[in-house]
Amino acid sequence: MSVAWRLIAGYDCQQGRRRVATGEQMANTDTSLSYHVVFSTKERHPSLSENVRERLFGYLGGIARENDMKALEIGGAADHVHLLLSIPASLTVSKAIQLIKGGSSHWLKQTFADMNHFAWQDGHAAFTVSQSQLDDVREYVRGQAKHTARKLLPRNTAHSSSVIALNMMSATC
Repeated sequence: MSVAWRLIAGYDCQQGRRRVATGEQMANTDTSLSYHVVFSTKERHPSLSENVRERLFGYLGGIARENDMKALEIGGAADHVHLLLSIPASLTVSKAIQLIKGGSSHWLKQTFADMNHFAWQDGHAAFTVSQSQLDDVREYVRGQAKHTARKLLPRNTAHSSSVIALNMMSATC
């Protein structure tokens, strides 16, 4: 048995057996797994009006709750969404995002007549967030609509397209 496994399994090296007897309970496990998740609309199309976002954010929170996640904060702009989520250890990040994107895409198509062709972009970004940074990330996610509006440059400026693209990319993170 490897040293790492002995530590994990509670193996007693002196006695050559596990320390926890059959039927004896081990200590409870507590995890705190927080993620800053970002995903965008298909082709970054600005499909999410302010009215749609107001309703969508509540619905996203409901999907999270129904799947044992906690939506700590939800924000976004016309073309992307940010979520600060607490995800249980029993649920992979990819599965959590699949549930949220799939459920919300279906709901948007059913709820808004003009969104019957709505889709989320493939993929997502997900970053772990330490307890000490939760408040800062929460504030960042909360201010996304204003933050994004400040970052985007008008299309008719003299800036090159690469500068515009760079500013658009930085607006999502």
